[in-house]
Amino acid sequence: MSLTVNWGPQHPSSGHFRMVTTIDGDRIVKAIPKIGYTHRGIEKLLENRDYIPAIPMIERFNMTDCAPMNMCWILGVEDLLGAEVPDRAHYLRTILCEISRIASHLYNLALYTVAIGMYTPFMWAIGDREYFLRLAEELTGVRLAFAYMLPGGVRRDMSEDLGGKIMKTVDYLEKRIPEYNRFVYESPTVEARGRDVGVLTREEALEMGAAGPVLRGSGVALDMRKKAPYAAYEKMDFDVVSYPEGDSHARMLVRFGEMVQSFRILRQAVKEIPNGDIHAVTKKTSTIVRTRGVPEGKTYVRCEAARGMIGLYLESHGGRRPYRAKFSTPSFRNAYILPKIFNNAPVADAPATYHSLDIWALEMDR
Repeated sequence: MSLTVNWGPQHPSSGHFRMVTTIDGDRIVKAIPKIGYTHRGIEKLLENRDYIPAIPMIERFNMTDCAPMNMCWILGVEDLLGAEVPDRAHYLRTILCEISRIASHLYNLALYTVAIGMYTPFMWAIGDREYFLRLAEELTGVRLAFAYMLPGGVRRDMSEDLGGKIMKTVDYLEKRIPEYNRFVYESPTVEARGRDVGVLTREEALEMGAAGPVLRGSGVALDMRKKAPYAAYEKMDFDVVSYPEGDSHARMLVRFGEMVQSFRILRQAVKEIPNGDIHAVTKKTSTIVRTRGVPEGKTYVRCEAARGMIGLYLESHGGRRPYRAKFSTPSFRNAYILPKIFNNAPVADAPATYHSLDIWALEMDR
């Protein structure tokens, strides 16, 4: 006899997200995602907001990784403007995006491990994430919603001693890698909860439009930082991490490997950041956007967030406000995968499988 059970939207492991599950014994035989509990109509509201005041709204898509949201919007505006950005601003944008990526992956690690009943790595990850939030706050002046990138550059420069603090923090977390490996990623208990659980093959990942670590955890090494470089990524030496297994553990290993690659990027960016302006000096781009607006035109831009590729279609009919803005977010695309990987899965595996996708409900709904 089957039983229909609501998982969420008030479940402590689901966030603001509901899934209607059909359970037979201890197995989930059907799962239907029901999104919309955090829908705020942001894309429609953007049509009535000037381009720069719109930035804080866009960052509310995902407060655990808001820098790429800001980045994608600014890339679209700059493309319509034809704006040139100083090299130093490119490096500063890259530094913030990688700090944000590490903080996001640590947050996901905390959620994943507490979902399988491990409280020590939960506290480790939350504590280590705090160091990167402090770096972001020192760079931008804000703890979470940075609003740091503006058309033509960034809002303010880094302090003289911030580079040293970034290096020190990276050194600290690199020394923690063996502990994380021993206690989490190489732990027989963690492997038993993730290996061959929530399997998504390479073909299924491509067919269903998976993004980010979910896609790379199924053996597809696609990353917009490499495929279509922006900011200073073209000058960075790093690898795209992927694993072929396609299970929950592989997805967690991808995120762990990406943190290690982010350490490499941060080291290079801090060492190689050039001197110069942090904003276009030939014409104050942000001032032009505020006063004259953006020329008529259409564009589509992409960048890579912690959860995967963000796409933005931006259309301007001239003036200070967009005619249309439509985002494609990774959490929305990865939500399509839930019915597939929850099919015939044990009920006990549901929280860990869900968090291996790292879906963020507010990013899905917008």
